[in-house]
Amino acid sequence: MMRMQRELAVVFLSLMTIATTGCGGGGGGSVAATADVQVTGKALAQRVVLGGVARYAMVVTNAGPDGAQDVAITASVDGGQTLSSVTCTASGGAVCPPTLGASMTVAALPKGGSLSFTLSAAAPKTDVGATLAATFAAQFVADPVISNNSATTAIVTTAPNSVSLQSDYGDYIGGGNTYAYSRSNAVIAFNANGRLLNVTVDGDQNWRGEFMLPATLSRAQNGTFANLTRYPFNDQAAGGLSWDGEGRGCNELNGSFSVSNVSYVDGVLEAIDISFEQHCGGGAAALRGQIHWTNADDTTPPGPVNPPPAGLWAPAPGVTPAIGNYVYLQSSLGDYIGLGGSYVYALDSSTLNVTANGAQLSVNVAGWHGDFQAMQTLSQLQRGYYADLRRYPFHNPAKGGLSWYGQGRGCNTLLGWLVVDSVSYDVMGLAAIELRFQQRCEGSMSPLYGKIVWAR
Repeated sequence: MMRMQRELAVVFLSLMTIATTGCGGGGGGSVAATADVQVTGKALAQRVVLGGVARYAMVVTNAGPDGAQDVAITASVDGGQTLSSVTCTASGGAVCPPTLGASMTVAALPKGGSLSFTLSAAAPKTDVGATLAATFAAQFVADPVISNNSATTAIVTTAPNSVSLQSDYGDYIGGGNTYAYSRSNAVIAFNANGRLLNVTVDGDQNWRGEFMLPATLSRAQNGTFANLTRYPFNDQAAGGLSWDGEGRGCNELNGSFSVSNVSYVDGVLEAIDISFEQHCGGGAAALRGQIHWTNADDTTPPGPVNPPPAGLWAPAPGVTPAIGNYVYLQSSLGDYIGLGGSYVYALDSSTLNVTANGAQLSVNVAGWHGDFQAMQTLSQLQRGYYADLRRYPFHNPAKGGLSWYGQGRGCNTLLGWLVVDSVSYDVMGLAAIELRFQQRCEGSMSPLYGKIVWAR
């Protein structure tokens, strides 16, 4: 009897040992594991432009002491944002959730394991200065510390980069006109080099502005700087400025500029607003401008329009070859380039010289030459309608350009459009293309039309 009691006691102690090890200790017993699942987060930029993409980084880590099972992870955004994508990378033996999104489950998160998530969200298109937030949370039933199970991080909306100019009648630089630019219709570059602030605009027009701060400052700060003369011939103690472009600049000037909303992060300029006024040669007529810049603006110009607008020119049926490579030109009465004639060149690929270099196409045929350039954001020509084009290579890089010339004649300036009806590439580069175009020289109402069909 005593022997049986001792054996039962040993069995009971053994069962207790198995039970107390728990699943986190590797014994597979009934005592639940404990694991401190922690969440940290940050915004990948302090600002996001209206209608842009806000990006957040969130990290889920298991600090132990045991592994965690069935960890529920949620991601949410507020302020009119729309969650667009979630990506994940794993370390420390962890495995990313099989499905990424607003609600995820991790089957097992080992001690020391970590999951790094990047959230992308479309920001609203209105309400400059609004605060947007993203919240990430992770839940594990046996988590002894729940205060670190979620993290919220914020980002502030800002307007896209812009440059606007208002020129008085009689102002030599702006010619009495107004101009407005953003990254959707121009390339705007901003550089801060100590006291010197420099902006360039490469669009339908080309401008350059330079703003030199007084010698007492080492970098931009909020303030108004008056009684300035032309940079770089200015008094260093006062500062200087200069705005020029389109082949025009002041020999002498006087003016002022104001700086506001300056923001630096780790010594790097992140955002700034500048307004200025300059008078050439002491005249009363002024050029005034406003510049808003932030490094958060990653807006890109729109690509070609698909499908192209209805009603654009196309050759009449029967005037072009039914098969094979060809160039067809149709010139209106008064068009300087084609002199009102029509031309058809049906040629093989060795005679019709077509060269593609990235998103630029060159065509040579019978003394004619054509250049067609897509917007700079494209690495190859794509199908679609390219509108409001200027003369290549003096075109707006945000839109693209074109130029058809030859027989000793060319446009000084032009306005036109291009339609790529079809295009294909292979390992050797451009394989085939079919395009139409229109150009008008010097603002003429008499267009030149053309169609090109080519295959290697």
